[in-house]
Amino acid sequence: MDRYAVLDGVFNAPLIAAGALAPALGTGIAATDGSYPVLFVILAAAAAGGTVLATTTPSPAGQPRPGAKSGGGGQPGREAPDAVG
Repeated sequence: MDRYAVLDGVFNAPLIAAGALAPALGTGIAATDGSYPVLFVILAAAAAGGTVLATTTPSPAGQPRPGAKSGGGGQPGREAPDAVG
């Protein structure tokens, strides 16, 4: 728990940076393309692309972690279950 501040900063830094850069990038795209309606079309297309990727990408829940031992539950030849839980 003593490294919470470090982890919090690492995980939140991309979000903070995106929030800080978004107004300038949005204005730059609108200026390049000529209008804000064009910007909104670009943003809608990006959101639609993200939605497609999020719905078609397989979940890693069924995949074994690299280097992780499979099993548990006290079966022969496998790692014993954790005593805590």
